[in-house]
Amino acid sequence: MDNNMLIYAVRNSKNEWFRAKGYGGYGESWVSKLEQAKIYTKIAQARRTITYFANNNPSKLPIPQLIEFKILENRVLDESSRIAKAQHKKELNNNKQAQRNAKYALDSAQRALDDAQAKLAKLKGHK
Repeated sequence: MDNNMLIYAVRNSKNEWFRAKGYGGYGESWVSKLEQAKIYTKIAQARRTITYFANNNPSKLPIPQLIEFKILENRVLDESSRIAKAQHKKELNNNKQAQRNAKYALDSAQRALDDAQAKLAKLKGHK
């Protein structure tokens, strides 16, 4: 079995790559850097984009090109140290939040006690 993967991108006649913007997106549709390009995992998706630009081309540019990339190698990245660091940071944040909550509860209880003592003293003074 072949472990290679094919991915696709769309390039126009100015050597710019198509960038999907999404619903209500902003910015340019064509970018100069491949890193910003929309990458397709299925050829039909890329062909749909080419067909759209071929049919809706007010500036009469040539039909965009379909570029196929063949991924030949892969490597496994060890993410355990990154995850451990993130979990430790989350635990510290949770502990700090618990301390803040406990301090707030203590302060609220102290205010309630002070209010109750003041009310009691006021009631004792009216007798």
